Amino acid sequence: MCAIAAMSVHVADNSSITMNRIQSPVSSIAEPRSCKWKFTLVFCVIVFGLLHLPVKADLVREQEKIRQQYPDVVHISADQLEGMLNNSREQVSLFDVREESEFKVSRIEGAVRIDPKMSGQEFLSRYGDSIRSRKVVFYCSVGYRSSNMAEIVLNQSSSHSPDDVLNLRYGLFGWHNQKRELVNGSSSTDLVHPYNLWWGRMIERRELRSYKP
Repeated sequence: MCAIAAMSVHVADNSSITMNRIQSPVSSIAEPRSCKWKFTLVFCVIVFGLLHLPVKADLVREQEKIRQQYPDVVHISADQLEGMLNNSREQVSLFDVREESEFKVSRIEGAVRIDPKMSGQEFLSRYGDSIRSRKVVFYCSVGYRSSNMAEIVLNQSSSHSPDDVLNLRYGLFGWHNQKRELVNGSSSTDLVHPYNLWWGRMIERRELRSYKP
């Protein structure tokens, strides 16, 4: 009887050990999944918060970065550009340095779209004659692409000084935030392409962000 009892205890112990071994992997699998969901939730909260940072502060901060990155480029305000277009449009060549999908949604009236990847040599080959003796103003969404293009043209052109090749400060987003006029084809529009969610957060009237005309 003692031997049978001992065997029963031994079997019970083995069963307990076996069950623990079966349950342990399940627990080890469940814990990482739980951590993964917690991490995803925290990440989403952080991203949501970043997408709602103050708009004006972001634009000012980015403009300072642009100024430091392109120190030889002269940046003009929306007031200055509007004054130039109203008073001496024939002396200004305005270029939109964005993708075609952005340009189709809205643009500043009279702007000519050029590819952000266009070389300085190609730009001067196409537009060199038309911009001679003119002010050349570039703009994009915020100012990085247009400042880069302005710098490229300055380095390539022997007939233009830094005061003749300009970038619109705060870009089209700043222009839109100040409720200045935009056009889509031949009509006016309030829509503006956000480029993507991260940069689009700098558009104050977010209901007017659109990826389509």
